[in-house]
Amino acid sequence: MPLAVVALTFLVATSAGVWWLDRKRGHALRLHEVPAQIVLADLGTAGVWMVGSATNPRSIAFVIVLAVGAFAMYRLGRAGLIATMTTYLAARLGMEALRVALGEPTPVPQLVAEVIVVSLAVLIVSATVDSYRAEQARAENALRLGRTLERVASEIASETEPMALFRTIARSALLLTNAQHATINLRRGDEFYIAAGAGTGERVVGVHAPSHMGIVGAVLRTRATRTIDDYAADATAVAAVREIGVRALIVVPIFLHGEFAATITVGRLELRPFDADDRAALESLASHASIALRNARIIEQGRRLETLSRELSGAMPEDVIDRIAQAMQAVFDLEWVIISEVKGDLVRSMAALGKAAPARSHGWISHGPLLRRVVAARQLVLMRDYATDSGVEPDRPISMLARDVGVHATMVAPIILDGEIRAALTVGTTDPYRSFDAIERQELLAFADLAASALRAANERRERERRIGRLSALNVLAWQLAAVHEPFGIAKLAHDAAATLLRRDSFSIARYDERTNELEFVLEARGDDATPGDTRQAVGSGPTSQVVLAGEPFRTPNEVHLPMKSRGKLVGVLACGTDAPDVLDDEDVAVLQTLANLVATAFENAGALARMRELYLASVRALAAAVDARDPYTRSHSARVAALARGIAEEMQLSADQVRRIQLGALLHDIGKIGVPDAILNKPEALSADEWVIMRSHSMLGASIVNAVEPLRDLVPIVRSHHERYDGAGYPDELGGDLVPIEAYVVAAADAFEVIVSRRAYKPAQTVEHACAELLRCRGTQFHPAVVDAFLRLIERDRAQGAAQLRRIAGILHEDIEDVPGPGVLLEQFAASAQTHGRQLDILRRLASEISAVLDIDELAGRLLRIICDAMGYENGFLLTLDEAGEHLVIRAAVGPSGSYVGQRLPRGQGISWWVIEHGALQNVADGRLDARFYGPSEIRSVLSVPLQLGDERIGALGVESPRISAFGREDEELLTAVSHQVAAAVRVAKLHQAAKTAAATDALTGLPNRQSFFERLERELAALDGESLSVAIVDANGLKALNDGLGHAAGDEALVRVGAILQAGVREGDLVARIGGDEFAVLFTRAPILTAERIVRRLAERIAHGTLGMGHRLPTIAWGVADASDEATVDELVDAADRAMYRQKQLMRKRTPA
Repeated sequence: MPLAVVALTFLVATSAGVWWLDRKRGHALRLHEVPAQIVLADLGTAGVWMVGSATNPRSIAFVIVLAVGAFAMYRLGRAGLIATMTTYLAARLGMEALRVALGEPTPVPQLVAEVIVVSLAVLIVSATVDSYRAEQARAENALRLGRTLERVASEIASETEPMALFRTIARSALLLTNAQHATINLRRGDEFYIAAGAGTGERVVGVHAPSHMGIVGAVLRTRATRTIDDYAADATAVAAVREIGVRALIVVPIFLHGEFAATITVGRLELRPFDADDRAALESLASHASIALRNARIIEQGRRLETLSRELSGAMPEDVIDRIAQAMQAVFDLEWVIISEVKGDLVRSMAALGKAAPARSHGWISHGPLLRRVVAARQLVLMRDYATDSGVEPDRPISMLARDVGVHATMVAPIILDGEIRAALTVGTTDPYRSFDAIERQELLAFADLAASALRAANERRERERRIGRLSALNVLAWQLAAVHEPFGIAKLAHDAAATLLRRDSFSIARYDERTNELEFVLEARGDDATPGDTRQAVGSGPTSQVVLAGEPFRTPNEVHLPMKSRGKLVGVLACGTDAPDVLDDEDVAVLQTLANLVATAFENAGALARMRELYLASVRALAAAVDARDPYTRSHSARVAALARGIAEEMQLSADQVRRIQLGALLHDIGKIGVPDAILNKPEALSADEWVIMRSHSMLGASIVNAVEPLRDLVPIVRSHHERYDGAGYPDELGGDLVPIEAYVVAAADAFEVIVSRRAYKPAQTVEHACAELLRCRGTQFHPAVVDAFLRLIERDRAQGAAQLRRIAGILHEDIEDVPGPGVLLEQFAASAQTHGRQLDILRRLASEISAVLDIDELAGRLLRIICDAMGYENGFLLTLDEAGEHLVIRAAVGPSGSYVGQRLPRGQGISWWVIEHGALQNVADGRLDARFYGPSEIRSVLSVPLQLGDERIGALGVESPRISAFGREDEELLTAVSHQVAAAVRVAKLHQAAKTAAATDALTGLPNRQSFFERLERELAALDGESLSVAIVDANGLKALNDGLGHAAGDEALVRVGAILQAGVREGDLVARIGGDEFAVLFTRAPILTAERIVRRLAERIAHGTLGMGHRLPTIAWGVADASDEATVDELVDAADRAMYRQKQLMRKRTPA
């Protein structure tokens, strides 16, 4: 019993140990992971249990020992066997000792038999377990090898560079075989060399050895794996490898497309031969290496060809041949490389390298045997052995040379250009064991294709360079023509350029005048001697005339006559001739045609620029005249200022472009006065503070107008700043010093001088001496010192010469700007878009003439809109202005379907134009039907509206319409925006004029028409009276003086306003109520007899009698009288009659009312 307890204690202890290890590792222990201590403890437990069963004569407890022993033998191997036998023997001795003690010993024969049986059983179990362990080890080793091969295959497959691939293969071989030495051996000719190594193999990289000797030679001959158990004892061993201490050695071949490519050589530094598993692993590695090597070679081939293609991209034909030959020799590592040129049945070597170099010395010879096959097959030809396959031909020097140097494997690829074999690539080897695999054949074909492309490109390059030279000359000519605007200068440039393009012994250029149907010769030349043409020739039957009549080139053996066309229009004829016939080919004619068209375009551009300059100057002249026409005292003021400013600029030696801008800026310096009312411009006395504010706004307004027109935009700084002072006290920006451009200072001085010496509404003309004194006095404060100094020098020099220039300037009566230098850089920049900017300038010129002629806002709006629509080619348009309160847009004018809307008042937010005004930005609506803001006729689809504004002041909106969708583009936006500033200025002046006119005709207190308006209306009505009735009433407010005395004049004024309002509200439409005196009103009744007028006035008198003031007091009563017009009544007679009737009623009212 105690032994059983001990056994159970051991069992519980080992179970607890296993459970603790399971918990610690997180999983159940595998058999090979059970600690040896627990295995031995289990054996001890089984032995104790066996001893404890000694009292049972039939006990088989030894089976438990055998079972636990089997596990011990699996886990511990031979040590487990010993432990099992030891445990059994110890336990059996213990059992027998107990049995002897109990007096029941086991018979000796039985004991011996039992021991023998158990021992045999243990040995059998041990053998079985050992066999299982060996199989498991082999399986694990195979699995490990498979995984290693998989990893190795992945690594070598990722390598694309051959040498890196070889190093990876060598490292992988060591990993697979547990060896210390590995190399990759490559065969080149009659030897091999070690290309890469791993382990101790790295120390022999680069070693060469004969390829027919040793174990490598055996592999080459047998094409199979070979092993050596002791390399040190091999007489053919490579010394460098043997010295490292390599003993066991195995060599495995690598084949590529069936051809030998390399060997994997692996060695161990101890006498441990390589077994079948090692061999299988290395041969599997060789298979993977073969695939990776093929892929690497293909990739490397592509890289080489790509690199070579880049190198050949700019080469000449001879350079292409040499470079391809060198690349072929390096790639194939061969001793025989030839590139041959083929012409019919003849061939010559263009490049020959290696042992084929003597072939360069041979000239054109007939085809050899191999080349004949290539020409016949038109594809690559391969020979395993040149001497045996083709046979040597003694009369072919290159064939004999190949035999002498021992050429064996050979391949030739044709170079085909334009369907013909033009050359051939030949490579060969003197190695009898070497052959060319599929990759090498493919690479030679790739070289042939590359050579064909490179040669084609090189040949084309020569021709292209000639053409590029021509195009370059034409481009230079185009650039030069852009800077020349004189006809002979243009023609001379073309004549000079023709000499660089082709042969020309004679040359001429003639312009065609369509109006007179004549040809005007601009240039005639013989050789390099070119002279201006001085003849005009009517179009007849000559070659030049034939070109004009037919519009096509006319060729003779010695001459070609070409039409000069620009945008399809015939501009003239260019002729070029040679003394020898048939010299000019079709390409020469095409080049000459391009030259002719360049000249035609230059002629047209020169003409367009001249027209643009003329329109430009005409527009400036019209704008300046529009301002000067506003004041009879300032007529031609701008022209005189311009003449003075130009003189100052030239005296200061400013640039030609500065002189141009100064002269034109001076002409337009007062353009902003278009927006200043005549009452202020022509006021004879001093201006009020408010009037000065309006007057001083003209420089900013002028800058805004000029800035809207791109060709005039470089004049903006002059127009804006010509009232700035040198000390910074001027306007509008209070700038001074260098912040103001010198051009503005020049104009300012010229402007001030001209004002001083000219008569004005507010002053007489003053002397030149006084003007000079003022310039000198204000030098450095108002005027720029350098400008004053130059101006005074100019005046003094002119006066010393009789003042001829000053008298000429004083006599200028119009805007004479014919001598303006230029056209100026800005104008030339816009010459390319001359149509757009020409339309801008033309519209401005026409608008300027209307602005100075019309002041009625409705009439002006209609005229301005018609000008814009006519000039811009629009059929529909509109012009709207803000009312005085700024809450309604008044449709002042409209063209097209919107004409019926004229006079309407659009409340805030109605229509696209309200959005334009509120946001200060144009709107180009492609389809009004899709825009909720649209207001207008249903047939209108597209709308383009721009704001009319001057600075922050909003004037209205200007727009055009179309029944088509998306009718307006960028050019329309630019044109409408450009004219909007001038239209805004014109509308502003008209509105100010209308406001002034309304103020002059309106009573300031009541807002009713005043006495003048009443009498003018009455006079017009009497003049138009044709048998119809007409009555006049005079109304007088009673007791107004007493009301003023008692309640104050404010109450009296309120009473007058209330009486006027009641009268205005109570008359008929078309009747007129006016305040004609202090407390007197007059009413004009059109088409009303006297009884009707009296009835209306009586009713109004009752309303007034019951009316009250704001403080509750009653309105004063009225006395009134009515008279009607007789056939011969005059204005005074009619008013006097009504006035007498009023006084009679007033007297009657006094009698009825007690004092």
